[in-house]
Amino acid sequence: MGLVVKYTQDDGAVAPAFAYTGDAGMDLATKGEHRLLPGDRMDVPTGVAIELPEGYYARLVGRSSTLRKRGLFVFEGIIDQGYRGPLFIYCENKTNVPVVIPDGARIAQLIVTPIVQPELQKVADLGGSDRGSNGFGSSGL
Repeated sequence: MGLVVKYTQDDGAVAPAFAYTGDAGMDLATKGEHRLLPGDRMDVPTGVAIELPEGYYARLVGRSSTLRKRGLFVFEGIIDQGYRGPLFIYCENKTNVPVVIPDGARIAQLIVTPIVQPELQKVADLGGSDRGSNGFGSSGL
């Protein structure tokens, strides 16, 4: 399996990269400097486009340090196998002060995952289980 990446270093874009062997996600860096006021949301460009291998999709998610250290919440995005446009990181400033995202900041990661498209079976009732319809908090706090 190979991931094809389009980016231009001359424009300041950085290719996605694994920080450590065995990591699930590739760090994804920003292109250009951006400022978000408290509560602001923004599509932050990466300068990167990808071509996913047949049978795969990608999830764009925040790095664990992005919210904890920068106060930025990254909204998860799904990149379908056929999409060829530029990748953006949609994030929100959750702090009470302006946050500057410097050029090349690694605030998101890209996780490539196999696509599973199960055959759907329409039924009048679902099979039973120990959990049943018990949801939110049903197993205790």
